[in-house]
Amino acid sequence: MLPAKVLPTVAALLLGLGVGAGPALAASGPSPAQIRAAIAQAKQSRDLWATVNVCVPRRKPHTVGVRAQMPALGFPTLLSMQIQIEYWNKARQRFERIPGAGSAKRLHLGSVTAGLEQGGYDFVFPAHAGLLRGTVTFRWQRAGRLLLTLSRHTSGGHPHADQAIPARYSEATCRVS
Repeated sequence: MLPAKVLPTVAALLLGLGVGAGPALAASGPSPAQIRAAIAQAKQSRDLWATVNVCVPRRKPHTVGVRAQMPALGFPTLLSMQIQIEYWNKARQRFERIPGAGSAKRLHLGSVTAGLEQGGYDFVFPAHAGLLRGTVTFRWQRAGRLLLTLSRHTSGGHPHADQAIPARYSEATCRVS
């Protein structure tokens, strides 16, 4: 604990360094320039990704898990993601959406100010569903206004995906045989 006579000096120094700006920003909200800068940073973030973190493990047959991560913007924002599973159409040589409600899931991650948020879902398919991948649409909203929507297909190389089976598993696709 600091002596009472030192507190005004410390407070003045902290304000001079801009440390007191956090509560002021929270009270007034971000400026349009701060919002634009945060959006530009989120668009380029390496921390924005989607991956297949579960692919037909023994204890969960025919299960494909998709996990995704998105950065906060530095001010309170509602974060959500829509996960859609797609299958490889051999005749058309492309991935296509699987029709029906069982191949999509919307996740609400809550109001987040800082850091990274992950969400995911495990989908169960019948045998011989084929080659599958996920497409995740990320949404950032503030005060009822949509600030940003971005989509990413699943990719590998994200060993920090939570709840992976086995641990650190991360791939772009999964084959359900």
